[in-house]
Order: sequence, then structure tokens, then C-alpha cells
Amino acid sequence: MFKTKVIFFISAIFAYCESASILEHIHKCKVTDDECLRDNYRNILQEITDSGIPDQGIPRVDPFDVKDMEITAMEMLKIKMPKGTVKGYKTCKSEKFHTDMETLTTSIELLCDEIVIEGDYKLETTPTLDALLGGIKITGEGQGSLKIEKLQLNMENKFEYKKLEDCEYHAVVLPDQSSYEFKILGKMSATGNSLSVGSVDVSEVAFKIFNENWEFISRLMGKTVLNQGIGVFMHYVNKFFASVPMNALVIDDLSAYAS
Repeated sequence: MFKTKVIFFISAIFAYCESASILEHIHKCKVTDDECLRDNYRNILQEITDSGIPDQGIPRVDPFDVKDMEITAMEMLKIKMPKGTVKGYKTCKSEKFHTDMETLTTSIELLCDEIVIEGDYKLETTPTLDALLGGIKITGEGQGSLKIEKLQLNMENKFEYKKLEDCEYHAVVLPDQSSYEFKILGKMSATGNSLSVGSVDVSEVAFKIFNENWEFISRLMGKTVLNQGIGVFMHYVNKFFASVPMNALVIDDLSAYAS
């Protein structure tokens, strides 16, 4: 019994220290102090990408393994990635951060130097595309990668302000009511092998065409890619805010905004 209590006590201290490590980099801000909040957000992003926050169930997310990713274009072409990785989250920095308590909305601008998705891929076409190509079959199953340079994300995150089981007030993000827009300030490029039209390997030509027309292609499939890649990242960022009470982050008494 004594041994059990000692182990529990040590575990509790370890969990506290793990939690304290990130909070050491957090300075309590006025909710209207955008610059202070932005700097805190930067520190949280860095912690999650560099080492994760184990006591909150948040793993290191750079690199991050993905499974069963799907990318579609014009409902005619589907690229499946049974397994792969997303790299580059650590290059993302918050440039702007603003919270409006009246509308319960946080506006965030992120700039990522480089996001890379790579792994096994399998390409599938629809009967519509096959018909447009005169019955010529496009197939692909091999290794591929997609690189996005200088990605700007502008997010509008809606949240509730409510008391949770710990009897503290938290900001609980509402993904279904949140949205984002993106711009590629650099370029998007892809590489891959084993892409064929009929029996002819066209990998080199096809990816050259993709890379020369990346701006048009990004408008067709950009959000499909980002919904999955960035979605993983934001899931864990939001998980952090759901587990840390607002009184650890802001000076103001915001209880009047609670639902």
C-alpha cells in the first residue's frame, strides 16, 4: 500500500511538472492584448510541434503519421494515401491573433514556411473521367509527395465559454462553426512514380504538368489537402485550450460571457 501511494505521488508530481513546463512560457494577458495572446499562441504551437504535451494526451505532431488520407479533384480523380507523414508544422508561426468575446470568435493568421505530405499513394478515376479519356485507363500506385511552400492560413474559430468538469471556465472550440481560407504565397509541387496511362509510364510528364499548373490545381484540391493535414494539427491545439482553464491564460474575469 505504501509503495502504491509513493508511485501515485511521484506520478502526480511528474504530471504537474509536465503541465507547468508549458505554462512557464505563458504570460497572462488582457483578452484585448492581441500581441501578448499571439506570443502565447506561438509558444503553445512550438511546444506541441517540438515535444508534445504528454500529460494532456497531445503527442508531438511534427512529423505526424496519417492513415487513409483521401484527396479528390473535381469528383473525377481520387488519390488515396493508406499511410504517410505530414511534416513542417514546426515552421508555422502565428502572425496575428485576436479574440472577440462579444461574438466568441478567435481570428488567427498562421504562416507556414513549408508543409510536406509524403507516403504511399493509389490513384483512382471515376467512370466519368474514363469516358472523357475515351476509355483509356489512368492508374497509379507507388510513392508520392506534395510540398506547399509559404502557406498562409486565416482562421475564424468560433468557441463556447463554459465551465467544465474541473469547475473552471474554458474556451471550447466549435469546429463545425469555424472556417478558414488559405493562400499559397510560394508554390505547390508534387513528385511521384508508377503513374501510367494505359501501359505507358507517364510519371515524369504528369508531375511536370502538375508543377507547371500548380496554381490552378491548388484551387481544385487545396482545401481537400488542408482539411486533413491542418485538421490534425488544429485538433491538438484545440485540445490544449479545452484542458487549460482561461484563468491560466488571461487576466480578465470573463464569467459574464459563459453559456
